[in-house]
Amino acid sequence: GVQRIGKVNLPNFTATMSFAVCSTCQGANLKPAIGQMLDLRSAMHNPASVDYKARNNLWAAYRSRFVNSFNTANPAVDIRRLFLDEYDKRFQGTPVFIGEYHAPAQHDQQADLEHILEIASRP
Repeated sequence: GVQRIGKVNLPNFTATMSFAVCSTCQGANLKPAIGQMLDLRSAMHNPASVDYKARNNLWAAYRSRFVNSFNTANPAVDIRRLFLDEYDKRFQGTPVFIGEYHAPAQHDQQADLEHILEIASRP
């Protein structure tokens, strides 16, 4: 199982992905960041598949504490279509956050930020 330090609950953890399509990842034809997330999940489930000998139960840690994340420079209008719809199908129950968000090509940065916050507030 997951190691505990005394009675302290261990923190959640993440590995932030690039908002790019990974041509060598499983599901390479998928949307940005999804293939990377699928490969990481697969490695957590079966560490030997990436020549790693785990000392702890990585799959249990992944299922109970992992949070997916990605960085993007895409505008808010792209996020549902390019990421969230596919993410919701493949990662139900695994939270996700945007680690770095900015859309430099957007003229109205405030409106874009308000739009991404509105998207984030939806279940």
